Amino acid sequence: MIKFIKSRLNKKGFTLVELLIVIAVLGIIAGIGVNSMSGITGTFKKKADEETGRILARQVEVLVLAGTVKADSTDLTASLTNVPATAQSGGTFVVSVTGIDDADDTDGVAKVKVTFGTTTTSKEYDIVGKPVQ
Repeated sequence: MIKFIKSRLNKKGFTLVELLIVIAVLGIIAGIGVNSMSGITGTFKKKADEETGRILARQVEVLVLAGTVKADSTDLTASLTNVPATAQSGGTFVVSVTGIDDADDTDGVAKVKVTFGTTTTSKEYDIVGKPVQ
């Protein structure tokens, strides 16, 4: 019995099988973490694009209220400053405005539409304080 205990005490380190099991378990845990993080990253990119769209819409609102933009436009992107070349989610930003010249205005509010990304996600923003024509 003493011989058996001494032989177990002199044994140092891990066996190859034990090391392989630990590496396999760590690999499974890492795989689960990477998959869950990829969904979060996509959500953050979309939220960043929405915030950039809100900022661009406010730039258009300033241009409209200043009288620089007097009619509806399908693409005002070139008139704006600091427009990112590409959206975080891919694609580009396109900024358009409707309801200024009252030709297609149904609710009396001018709207800025910002389209972004490869899936052409878009958000509409009302222009507050639209000048009376």
